[in-house]
This record gives sequence, C-alpha cells and structure tokens, in this order.
Amino acid sequence: MVATLAFLDCEKARKWLGHEKYFFSAYGSESQWDVFRCHKGEFPCLEDAGRYAAIFISGSASSAYDQQPWIQELAVWIRSFVQEKGSSKTKLVGICFGHQILARSLGGQVQPNPSSTFALIVETVQLLPALRCKAYFKKAVAEAGLSTEAPPETLKLLESHGDQVTRVPEGACTLATSPTAYVEAWEYQDRVLGVQGHPEFSCFDALEKIHPYIVRAGRFNAEQAEESRESLLHTAPDNNLVNALDLNGRDAQNNAAVLAEEAHLQGLTLAPSAELPVSTPPMHFGAQKGGSACSRLDVEDALSTTTSDLMGASPGHHEAASDLQETLARACAARSLHAEVLQHKVQELSQSLASLAGTQFEVQTAHWQHLQRLNQLASEEYAGMASRLHDWMPLLQEAQRKHAQLQPLWQSIDVINQQMDALERAVADLSKASIKLAKKLGV
Repeated sequence: MVATLAFLDCEKARKWLGHEKYFFSAYGSESQWDVFRCHKGEFPCLEDAGRYAAIFISGSASSAYDQQPWIQELAVWIRSFVQEKGSSKTKLVGICFGHQILARSLGGQVQPNPSSTFALIVETVQLLPALRCKAYFKKAVAEAGLSTEAPPETLKLLESHGDQVTRVPEGACTLATSPTAYVEAWEYQDRVLGVQGHPEFSCFDALEKIHPYIVRAGRFNAEQAEESRESLLHTAPDNNLVNALDLNGRDAQNNAAVLAEEAHLQGLTLAPSAELPVSTPPMHFGAQKGGSACSRLDVEDALSTTTSDLMGASPGHHEAASDLQETLARACAARSLHAEVLQHKVQELSQSLASLAGTQFEVQTAHWQHLQRLNQLASEEYAGMASRLHDWMPLLQEAQRKHAQLQPLWQSIDVINQQMDALERAVADLSKASIKLAKKLGV
C-alpha cells in the first residue's frame, strides 16, 4: 500500500517556492504527498490527520516565537494533534523551524542563538546514547555499510538558523547536540521528532539561496562570511545517513497497512482523499500536464460524465466507478511525483556540475590572483626605478650643462693638438736639414 504523507509548508519566501520537492525526494519519492501552505492558513483537519503515515513541518524565515496568526494557529494545531491523537501512529517530523515550533507548541522553549550569530555552516554533530541505541539508528547505520557494533558517534550536518531550542518539552529526550545548537535533535514519545539542521537540501542550495542574503543583511562580518562559504564549499554533510533515520517516515510508512486496517475496523475510508473532510483543501501532487497539477479532484471532474453514468446504473457500478476514479487518480499522482523526482535529480546533477565548475573556477581564479600579484610586484619595482631615475635627473642635467660649457675648451685643445703636431713635424724637418748641412761642412 502506498503511504500518504503530509507536508506543512511554513516558508513563504519566493526563492524557496517549490522547496517541497526536497522532502519528496529525500523522504518518500514513492509516496503520495498532500501539501498544506500553513503561512496561508492551510492545515490538515484534525479528525482526519491521523491517516497520514508522517507529517513533515518545514523550515521558515520566521521565528517560532513570532506572533503571526498562522504561527499561533500552527502551534495550537500541533498541541491538539498530539493530545487528541495520542494513540495515532502518525509521526510528526520538524526540520529547523519545524523542530522549533514543535518544541514550543509542546511546552519547550525557543530563543535566538546565545552567540547572537547566525549559524550557516556544516558542523560536527554529537550523537547521544539516546539516539545511538535506537533500532532505527542501527538500521540506518547498517544500510550505510557501517558497523552496528561500533556505530558512529558524530556526523556532519548543514546548519542554517538564527534561533534554536533551548529547552525540550517535558518528557522529551535530546538525541543529538552540536556547537551551534545544544538541542540539535529531540524526540517525544516516539511520535515527534525534531532536527535543527537541514538534511533535506544541499550546501549548494545554501550557498545560492541563504549565504548572499545573510551577508547582505549584515549578519556576517567579512571573516564570518568567508568561514561560512569555505565550510559550505569544502565540507560534505552526511545527508544520506541522516535521511536514512526514522525521520524519513519509512517506519511510519510501513505502518500504513496497519493504519488502513485500523481505519477499516473503525468504518473509515482512507483511499480517496477528496472524500475526507479537511479544514482547507490540500494540494495533491499528481501528474503534470501543461504546467498545472493534476489532483484527484481534477480526475473526478474529467470523468464526471462517465462516472455519473456508471454510478446511476447500480450500486456495483457505483463501486466500480469509485475504484476507477481512485486507480486513475493514483496513476496521475504517481506520474507527477516521478516527474518531480526526476526533475529534482536533474537539478542535483546540474548543481554538482556547477559546483565542479565552481571549483575549477576557483583554481583558475587563484592562478589569476597569483599572476596579478606578480604583475603588481613588477609594477612596484618599475615605479621604484622610475623614482630613482627621477632623483638622478638633476645630476644628469647638470652634467649635460657642464659638458656644454666645456665644449669650446675641447675645441681649443683640439687646435693646440693640431699645432703641436705641425710643430713636431717642423722640428723633425729642421733636424734632418741640420744633419745634411753638417755632413757638407764635414762637421
């Protein structure tokens, strides 16, 4: 039996539009999902919410202690669900804001980070014995190919939060702790699970959609911004191991058949969601055509004429028509979900390629910076030589002036040299004539 999961969307920022696909891929790609936009006042009907195998509460830019009406309504809904559905096997799973609103709604405490610094980093999370002894943790460790006799005591997790849980609800158990959040994960009665970190999306998403906004808002100084960026670029979180834990709803999904049997015994019909009462209509994720969602309601409208004829024939035909509607609706939902998952995988591949290209770009940028530094050093040396030449210029100019003044003297010396040469020749000639004369006289 295909499990039905609910996604309570608490993020209204446009940059996160469609972020439910991260949860679909990580926690139930083969399941049917109903999406409720809590920030628009959409919530599952309490009378029928117990039919979900798991209900996920997303992150949000809002704070769990804000007084916005939808946050107050969500807190009341959580309290009511946990109290009124005490025997329900539905698991409530909160991520980041979801983790905080669960704690606040059940009597815990949420406050800004004690350090007053926004946490956007991949950090080491310490797993406490309360988690390491859980059967679902050992199962996840085994599936990851690790030793169950010596399970890991730590893991890496992507953090992005300005608030944190500072006190868990009475009766709750802290499962993990980290440098930026003492209560990194907690659990209540094996039905409520909160995780402060973000195992559902990648560091690339954080670099693209969170880091620039935190820097622009002035919540990081230059050193903090660079430390965050380096961590997101070069530290890989253990998302696969985290998502293999019970927070992915797999154990809850395995209870879907049990839920169906219990509902059958109580006279409930869980199959067609359109027949169940809801406080606000959820968004059923079905097949995509022409860019619009195809829900069970769409299938029913499209087949209204045919099914009405079948329904009018006999009670047996009525039941056959309902089965036909349900089968077509499930096929529509499966095609849509597979398309969503495929699109998400393509996006992840694109992000990986972009990350690789970014790494190569960083290497080339480093080379360029090195060459730029060498060029700067050469420019500085050239500037020094020019400065020294400038200092020598007056001396050179003075030498040129003195040379010009000595030019006539050099010319006079040349004339004297020429006259001395003529005189030497005359003396030589005179000497020869004297010798000849002496010979004639017999001297």
